Amino acid sequence: GFYILKDLDLIVKAMVKVTPPRYKIRLVKVLNIINNVLGQYVRGQLLASLIVGILSTITLLALRIEFAFLLGFIAGAFNIIPFIGPYLGAIPAALAALFVSPLKALLVIIAFIIIQQIDSYLIWPNIMKRQIGVHPGVAIFSLIAGGALFGWFGLILAVPTVAIIQELLKYYLVDRKKLISSR
Repeated sequence: GFYILKDLDLIVKAMVKVTPPRYKIRLVKVLNIINNVLGQYVRGQLLASLIVGILSTITLLALRIEFAFLLGFIAGAFNIIPFIGPYLGAIPAALAALFVSPLKALLVIIAFIIIQQIDSYLIWPNIMKRQIGVHPGVAIFSLIAGGALFGWFGLILAVPTVAIIQELLKYYLVDRKKLISSR
């Protein structure tokens, strides 16, 4: 993935170069749509992770856990990883709380589960709706379908794929017809 992103401009130029002239404009438009959707998706993921990090920090401060800011940052950073990230991010906070008392560790675990549920069902779907225009219900359904059909890989790619398909359909069924009819 790193090498593809690193050489993306070269790849796009090569694709455009080998494309027949009559399809070049359409290819560039489609590639721009894909680029915009993926960029918005990544920004949405980062925003959701920032919110989870802030909620985690506030929770840890309220529970008087040492290193709350660092542990909240770790929780937010791990939240970028789909599905297992939030649980991995909770482990350092739970361990830090365990050094204080088992009850604090249990409270941290419960709090992180609640934060994860809020993120999964409220924050993330609504951010994705605003960022890439995918309805929260469609986003959740695409995750279920992607996971059922393709496992972890499907979970990671489900929402961006649906967003790209949605934007391409919009371009081909609505925007292009407007351009053609205005000529």
